[in-house]
Amino acid sequence: MLKKTVIALSLLVALPAQAHYIWMERDGTGPARIFFGEWQDELKEKTGGLLDRVVGPVAYAADPKAPLPVARKADHIEVAATGNGDVRMVEAGYPMPAQATAKVVFYARAGRSETTGSLDLELVPAEAGGNVFTLMFRGKPLAKAKVEVFGPPRWSQALSTDQAGKVTVSTPWAGQYVIEVAHVETHEGATSGPARTRHVSTLSFTTDRGIPWEQK
Repeated sequence: MLKKTVIALSLLVALPAQAHYIWMERDGTGPARIFFGEWQDELKEKTGGLLDRVVGPVAYAADPKAPLPVARKADHIEVAATGNGDVRMVEAGYPMPAQATAKVVFYARAGRSETTGSLDLELVPAEAGGNVFTLMFRGKPLAKAKVEVFGPPRWSQALSTDQAGKVTVSTPWAGQYVIEVAHVETHEGATSGPARTRHVSTLSFTTDRGIPWEQK
């Protein structure tokens, strides 16, 4: 009974971090910043705390084989990005409890200027700067997937992709948007390691068009 109680408590402790996701922010052509937490709740984990669970983010711009230098800061991980292209990141080393039946892989993309994708799970814009996206999983559209949109006044909207994996996002306010998607992959016949992988991906961008809104 004691053993079952310990396991249950450890699962409860792990749950808040599992609800977190990774997103990136970038101003213009400067460095990108990797955050871990929940954007809609203004929660950014810190170094020395849960941000340390982001153990080995691999960030890149045009070429996945050319990773960009990263540096750990107080509440984010800075990516030495330059230029005006989109920046992407993969975190495949997120530590999970020993009893977990699924591992988690996080992906993040900052920007919507490119109409191609290179992450395993990624929202790809139909046109540069547009609001129509196709959710791609390993190069194929992912239909009927849940899409969560977070907007400037901590507004959110739940959507889903259509049969072709497409979704249209509303951006009524000027400011930053973060879109979160997730997909669970089952490993049939797995004899070692987790039986499932939960892929969690975000896309973030800013727009100057829309209702003015200033964060207090």
